[in-house]
Amino acid sequence: MEKINKTAILEQINEVLKFDTDETKAVAYGISWSDEKESLECKVISSHADIYELIENLSGFSNVNSFDYLSIITWGWAAPLDSNGNIDGAPSKHPQKRRVKLIISGSNAEKGLIGSVLNFSDQPDEPVYDYGDATGSLNDAFIDFFKG
Repeated sequence: MEKINKTAILEQINEVLKFDTDETKAVAYGISWSDEKESLECKVISSHADIYELIENLSGFSNVNSFDYLSIITWGWAAPLDSNGNIDGAPSKHPQKRRVKLIISGSNAEKGLIGSVLNFSDQPDEPVYDYGDATGSLNDAFIDFFKG
């Protein structure tokens, strides 16, 4: 398999998973390329109220590696960073909080992270893409999953 185009795949995954609006749980999707339909097809693998539990439990699903890509959607609050790159307190309590849907995606073929997409509820047509520069505990947990 040739090296994937992270930009194109991440944008397609964001479009395919745009319909997921359940803010009560994190959802893991297996995503495969369909040559016949020339599009991505997705299937729910599992869901959990705690995204870290969801990631931890994914290795127990035998079909996870049968997909081309793995994506997880979670919802939360985002707030502006201060001059030190931190958030002052909990984002959900910040006066400038924004509701956000995060999609984090990886490639089974390359055994690693493709990137993530932030979709802010107040700017639904302006997704923010990251192609592997994100940091933090969620990013680390997702990368660790692929390392097995």
